[in-house]
Amino acid sequence: AMVLIKRFLKSVTSVLVCMAFLWGCASAPVQEMSDARQTLRSAYDAGASEYAAESLTEAEVMLEKATAALESGDYSMAREYAVNARERAAAARDIALHRTGNRN
Repeated sequence: AMVLIKRFLKSVTSVLVCMAFLWGCASAPVQEMSDARQTLRSAYDAGASEYAAESLTEAEVMLEKATAALESGDYSMAREYAVNARERAAAARDIALHRTGNRN
């Protein structure tokens, strides 16, 4: 009985290790990259280059880092940078809209 339990635990452990490896090899963050680019464009359209230049620059830097991580195959970091870029671009857009009075 003990041998069967050990085999079972070894099998379960192997499956979990494989699942963790596959999870780490997740697909490229295509949607996150697209969202970041679109939000960056909307920030520019809202006037962020004039009213929120610092936040806009931070978003651009994050998007560049996301692109570099994507190209090197580090999808996890690419996703993280892309999400960060989108958030910073959204903040820049919101600042610009607030300062211009254009709240859509």
